[in-house]
Parts: sequence; C-alpha cells; structure tokens
Amino acid sequence: MLSEDQYFMLAILVVAIANGFTRAFPFLLEKQSGQMQRVLSVLGRSLPPAMMAMLLVYGLRDVRFLDGHYGIPEITSLMLLVLVHRFLKKPLLGILASTVLYMLWMNVVFG
Repeated sequence: MLSEDQYFMLAILVVAIANGFTRAFPFLLEKQSGQMQRVLSVLGRSLPPAMMAMLLVYGLRDVRFLDGHYGIPEITSLMLLVLVHRFLKKPLLGILASTVLYMLWMNVVFG
C-alpha cells in the first residue's frame, strides 16, 4: 500500500510523463510521414476560429437579453472588440478596450 505522499508523487510523475508524451507525439509522427505537415496546417487554420466561436458562446451563455440590463454591456463590448480587430488588426488592443468598456458598464453605469 502506498502512503499518501508516495501516491501524490506517483500521480505527479504519471501526469508529467503523459504531458511530455502528448507534447512530443506530433513531432514524432511528423518525422515518420510528410502527411502530418498537411494535417497540422489544416488544424492551424481551423482551430483558432473554432476556439473563438466556443469562447463567444461560453461568454454569452448566461446573458439575459429580456431583463436586467438587456445585454447592453456584453453586446457593446463585443461590437468594440470586432471593430478594433477588423479595422486596426490589433487583437490585444481589442481585448483590452472591450474589457475596459465592459468593466465601465458594469461598475459605473449599472453598478
């Protein structure tokens, strides 16, 4: 029987090995076949928009558009984010500006 400390050390070791393997696995496959490069390029193009869509749904899942503040802070912040990203092509500036606008809405106007 393992003591509690030994159990935790074993768990950390297993997680570290699994993490290292999952990080090295794509590179090991790439050396064996040239097709992996095409798969990685397709994933590189398709995953970022999919992740953004998932984050959008996750961020707006609890917004109630028919009561309270009617989703005004969320929608205006989202519109600012899209505008800054579209016209200035500065994603971090858009994230910062929309976060500041949302916080102003929530703490100054509706606070």
